[in-house]
Amino acid sequence: MARFLRLGTLLAMVGVLAASSALAGIVDPALSSVPNLVYCPTADVTYKVTAMSSLGPVVGATIEVRVNTGAAIAPNQSMNPSICWCTVGGQATSGGVKKSTASTVSFTATTNGVGVAEFKIAAGGCIPVLNTVRFVEVFGNSIKIGHVGAISPDAVDQTGKLPTDTGYAPNDGGSPPLSACVVGLSDSSYLTPAFKGTVFNVCGDYAFPYAVVGLSDVTTFTPHIKGAHTCSRL
Repeated sequence: MARFLRLGTLLAMVGVLAASSALAGIVDPALSSVPNLVYCPTADVTYKVTAMSSLGPVVGATIEVRVNTGAAIAPNQSMNPSICWCTVGGQATSGGVKKSTASTVSFTATTNGVGVAEFKIAAGGCIPVLNTVRFVEVFGNSIKIGHVGAISPDAVDQTGKLPTDTGYAPNDGGSPPLSACVVGLSDSSYLTPAFKGTVFNVCGDYAFPYAVVGLSDVTTFTPHIKGAHTCSRL
């Protein structure tokens, strides 16, 4: 009898361990951290996604950042909006990148020991999240964990237009102008009211705490404008 009790206890423990192991790999959207996608023409901004389960960080999870129809359209195509993709570093210096169709660009990375996946993406243009159009979706082990906007220190083109505006045409300001993604005076002018606290502008909300533009965001923006970060447009 005691033998059967011990066997039953052992089997129950195995079941609990198996269930715990399974739960540890299930990414929970409610517990995970998925801020707006942030990138820069020189790919020197680190975008971080934290994958969490009910048991804590999910280690070794595959995180996919999927830029969908509209945002992924290349400049030689007519649909707007179009992120200003760079030719620098193959578009990304960490994680994978695949451009499977004209309508989707997908970046992947694996979470580290604390459940964090990091991306460095070379691009420009700000596309605030739109509830009706899912421009950027984030997945953890194939589970959708976020629907976010796409923002950059290179928020607008040289005339102050966002990628969602008709006539968006980022260039280097030369004569003749060359197609390029540039952090310049137009971006500073566009974002200054937010940096001064006059209005909230998600295009300047780069760093924690999110949903408010403050000192951490100004600190993030400053080296990009001072360095006039730029890249050739794809």
